[in-house]
Amino acid sequence: MVNMSMKQEQARLNMPLD
Repeated sequence: MVNMSMKQEQARLNMPLD
């Protein structure tokens, strides 16, 4: 289930919490 973690991390990098 590492794919889910990787996807979630990428989504966070794509959507900065600016």
